[in-house]
Amino acid sequence: MRTILLSTALLASCTLFAQTEVLLGSFPFSDGNHPTAVVTFENAEADAVESWYKSQLKEASKDVSNKKELRASGVRVPEVSQDTITMVCKAEQGKKSPRVQLHLGYRVNGAWVSSTSAPELVEGAKKHAYTLAVRYKKELLTAALETEKKNKLRLENELADLVKEKGRAEGSIEKTRQKGVEAGQEKLQAEADLKSNETTIAAKSAAMGAAPTEAQTKELQDLIKDQGKLKDKIEKEGKAIVDGEKKVKDLEQEVKDNLAAQASKQSAIEAQAEKEKAAQKALEEVK
Repeated sequence: MRTILLSTALLASCTLFAQTEVLLGSFPFSDGNHPTAVVTFENAEADAVESWYKSQLKEASKDVSNKKELRASGVRVPEVSQDTITMVCKAEQGKKSPRVQLHLGYRVNGAWVSSTSAPELVEGAKKHAYTLAVRYKKELLTAALETEKKNKLRLENELADLVKEKGRAEGSIEKTRQKGVEAGQEKLQAEADLKSNETTIAAKSAAMGAAPTEAQTKELQDLIKDQGKLKDKIEKEGKAIVDGEKKVKDLEQEVKDNLAAQASKQSAIEAQAEKEKAAQKALEEVK
């Protein structure tokens, strides 16, 4: 079943869902002009209205044809008659008009219900037309309300995700800072070890003389290798410190942006809550 998509502006105005009024009129159907019960829907679409009414007629009749208009035979409408009746239905809409006029014709015992029919037939037809119109409006508004609720839930879930992301970013900041502290300590220790290494190399070189032994030469070479490793470590830890500081700065900006996004999302949730209230109110007030 097709439905009309309701905009927030439409819900706010509630023009489609104002007091339902059933008037008596007529419409030129394919087999002639017949009296009808007329209901007007604002901000509607003729094909969507007819589609919904077709589904209702199918539930209450033996057969429904849909050529130039909806025509149902063997329809049970207790409000109108205890016998089965024939109904015709056509939604009329002018070009570019937001207004749909729905015509419902009731044929009881071979005669179309009109203003000159028995009062109980007229009132029964009007009551049935009114009941269907209100039911249609309520189905649309119920769907609209569910949409607003889903939108609000989506926004709330998105806010919850932002809160989690902020927590993860703050956790990363703490871990990155701790790693920076550890890198600083490692760098200081490596610098102290390098200074000691350089002192030892100078002392060993001075003590070796012009003809160092093989053991002295190997010991000096090992010290020089250690010196290279210490220099690499100092460079590595220094880079880790710089990278960590940049990462912390980026993460802090991420937290700042996250807080701004949370504030915006909270405002959206509050606005959506008002839309949900408006949809709920419209549903409660439809008549």
